[in-house]
Amino acid sequence: MTRKPKLTFKSSPLFFYKERDGEKPNTVRAVDDMDERYETLCYKHPKRIRIEQSINGEYFIRTITDVSWWPQKKLWIISWKHEEGEK
Repeated sequence: MTRKPKLTFKSSPLFFYKERDGEKPNTVRAVDDMDERYETLCYKHPKRIRIEQSINGEYFIRTITDVSWWPQKKLWIISWKHEEGEK
């Protein structure tokens, strides 16, 4: 049984393929307290993330290695481990 990731974000094709292929194993997001993902980021310590390509719905799932808050810019930086051969 595969567990559903607690975090899902959409990425434009410009970033999606870099993220999927390990060239950019992170995403930077503005998530405020009106977004349902805010509580997950703050309190639930998510283990997995799903990134979906915004045009065609292609997606990948990765194991999160770090979630950082950048208070000056009010941004979340979510990083994951890229395994060689993963797409």
